[in-house]
Amino acid sequence: LGVKIDPAKRELWANACNLGKDQPTKRPDPATEGRGGVWRYSLDTGRLVRKYVPEAKVCFNDLAFARGRIWMTTGSDGIWSIDPVAHSIAQAAAAPDLWANGIASDERGAIYVADALGGVMRFDADAGTFKLVEMPAGVRLGGIDGLYVWRGRLVGIQNALRHAAQAGFASFDFLRGAEDYKYKFCGDIRRAYVIRIFGRGARGRVLQHVFSLKRGIKRRLAARRG
Repeated sequence: LGVKIDPAKRELWANACNLGKDQPTKRPDPATEGRGGVWRYSLDTGRLVRKYVPEAKVCFNDLAFARGRIWMTTGSDGIWSIDPVAHSIAQAAAAPDLWANGIASDERGAIYVADALGGVMRFDADAGTFKLVEMPAGVRLGGIDGLYVWRGRLVGIQNALRHAAQAGFASFDFLRGAEDYKYKFCGDIRRAYVIRIFGRGARGRVLQHVFSLKRGIKRRLAARRG
């Protein structure tokens, strides 16, 4: 789910989780379902240096480096951290009221966490607390998944369409503002449809499928490549 490279130590860190039927990526393994871990690899040899799998049943979402440690988000299970020297892994802060998703750190060691619904939080690792990053009026940062620091700025990836559908919105205007750059990606103005399917045995879950017409875009891309 999360991959980061430590260029100074020439190591690659990756976290994964067995999500069971929600996102099947391999043959079923009931013994590890709902459990996650972090894997540490050498970039020079490609070999596994060490893996960190906690005893607790927890899934890791994303990770970041800060203050000599590795920090991971876990949804509603808060923030966990790894000491790469002592080889220990433990929960750093509980966050039952948040859904900790993306995570990033800046050059000063400040840690930022994307709450899927509330917005971006600054995480105080010493106190184990979260503080909402204030935004100008009318700017909403809910739905951010990936979170990164680039040239002194926070860059967030918003899964806005899915959250808009879950909130019951009937339409979503991607082209609002009519910025020219949006039309440079070979896109045509087309409608996307969200179909909600309610059936027996779904246990209240809403199955959503988004359909969009892509043939025109593919034809344009093929023409440009030709």
